[in-house]
Order: sequence, then structure tokens, then C-alpha cells
Amino acid sequence: CHYGVIGGGHYVAYVKNHTNQQWYCFNDSSCKPVSESVLEQCSSSAYLLFYERESLDHRCYMPNVEGKKQVASEFQLPGDDRWCSIM
Repeated sequence: CHYGVIGGGHYVAYVKNHTNQQWYCFNDSSCKPVSESVLEQCSSSAYLLFYERESLDHRCYMPNVEGKKQVASEFQLPGDDRWCSIM
């Protein structure tokens, strides 16, 4: 969702975790749970929407990472609160 005017403003993203059915608001470095009523308030400012096909098996689209090592700089470091895991 975009808040502001054409020449400036701020974007936030609302994401639903299908595991726990909770909606989250990603706003810069924060990630907080929100109620569905918040989504109704911003529906007219939606900028980009993603849809997911029901009964889609995500496993067939995921890369095979068996036997590969993580690159530490790409992931959250201990004490780094800029990331929010929703899965």
C-alpha cells in the first residue's frame, strides 16, 4: 500500500502467513501482526497485489539446496531485529 502523494510518500506491505492465518504489516525495518480490519482501511491504496493459486504445491518450485552451505552474510545475525520470520 502507498501512503502519500504521487511525488512522495511511503510504502508498506501486508502479508498473510498461511500457516497461522495471521496478517502482518512490513513497514521499513518493522514487522507487526495486524487485524483484517486494518486491511479494509488501506484497500483503496493498494499498489501491487499478488495472488496465489489454491492447492499449489510450492515444493516443485523450490530449488534443491541439499548438500549446499548457507552464506552467512545473506541471513539474519544474532541480535539483528530488522527481520521478522512469519513462517
